[in-house]
Amino acid sequence: MTGGPGAVLVMGEALIDLVPSPDDRLTQHAQPGGAPANVAAGLAALSTPSWFAGTLGGDGFARAIEERLVSAGTELGLCGRSELPTALAVADPGPDGTGYHFHLQDTATFRIAERASEAGEFGAVYVGGLAAVVSPAAEAVAATARAAAERSVLVVDPNVREDRTLD
Repeated sequence: MTGGPGAVLVMGEALIDLVPSPDDRLTQHAQPGGAPANVAAGLAALSTPSWFAGTLGGDGFARAIEERLVSAGTELGLCGRSELPTALAVADPGPDGTGYHFHLQDTATFRIAERASEAGEFGAVYVGGLAAVVSPAAEAVAATARAAAERSVLVVDPNVREDRTLD
């Protein structure tokens, strides 16, 4: 399984954004998200070969994320699988229009395998999002990033969430 010099390995989380309906704040709309998953889908949609190296859960949310990635053209050969649930990012717009609460514990989303041995097979490696700072994924992301820095172009997106609450 190789990406090639024009391909991008994207490592990080795929999760579900629960966004309130503009008409009824008690009605939530589930949307596939996670910065790294969005990057992988965006690259593929722009005809750049992308491989998503996150972990998808065993629930309906994970199936929706997988459908989005595959329909964009993202390769999932390096994507892990788990029976754990998918992480949630619950939008809670306050007076200034922003606010998120993350439900991350005991989810598949952060059970990411390191991909240091595969990093050199790609023209670029993108790491970032919450997976760069939430264990146990953070250790796998760091090991992959170190390997990528030696053999590939490394893109780090810190996607800092200082004002967000994590569970």
